[in-house]
Parts: sequence; structure tokens; C-alpha cells
Amino acid sequence: MTANTVHGFHVHRDPLVNGELNCTAAGPHFNPYGTTHGSITADIMNRHVGDLGNVTSANDGTININIRDSIIQLYNATQSIVNRTIVLHAMRDDGGMGGFSDSNTTGNAGARIACGNIMLKTAWSKH
Repeated sequence: MTANTVHGFHVHRDPLVNGELNCTAAGPHFNPYGTTHGSITADIMNRHVGDLGNVTSANDGTININIRDSIIQLYNATQSIVNRTIVLHAMRDDGGMGGFSDSNTTGNAGARIACGNIMLKTAWSKH
């Protein structure tokens, strides 16, 4: 990534088929409750489950992600992000407050520039 740039980071509804890197195929933001787009700090009725805010690239262009969120889940049937797609966007997410035509749906975060499936690895056990 370009150094010191900010990018929207969201979970999208649909998984990529057979690992195909077609970020457009990921569908819209994961939004099982039909709410408007919001910031990661908003409550469940004021954001999509998949709204994870922004990530920032470092001076060397890398992005380290460490997000804590009380809404996304791995095992809750309605809020689970497993078998969905994580997407990095070209621009900053405005948290639904930017006043653009797509602020309430995408945070005006722009094009999808990277994506990948969210999957659980097989559970390990002690032998």
C-alpha cells in the first residue's frame, strides 16, 4: 500500500467462490439486520455487522490489523462472519457521516482493492 494511507475495512456478505479473487463478487456489506452504514463504535442498530471502520498503512506501506469488536461473531448464526469476505477499500470509511450518496451504504470507502475469504481452520486437539 502507499505509505500512511487510510482504507475502509469491511466484512462483505458473500464468500469468494473457489478462492477467486473477484472482490466485486463479495456482494454488499454484511448487514443481516438491514441497518444503515455506521462506524465500528456504533451499536448493532446503527451499523452493519460488517462495518469495521478504517485501517492505516505504516511508513513502509504495510497494514497491521488488530480489531476488537463486540458485534462480529464466529459462531452466532445471525452475526457470524465465517464464510464471508473481508474487503480492503481504496478510501477512508466516513462512518456513514460523510453526506455522500453512498455514505449510508458503504461509508463512501471507494473501490475494493483487496479481499479474501474468512474461514475457520480445523479445530486442533491434544493427543
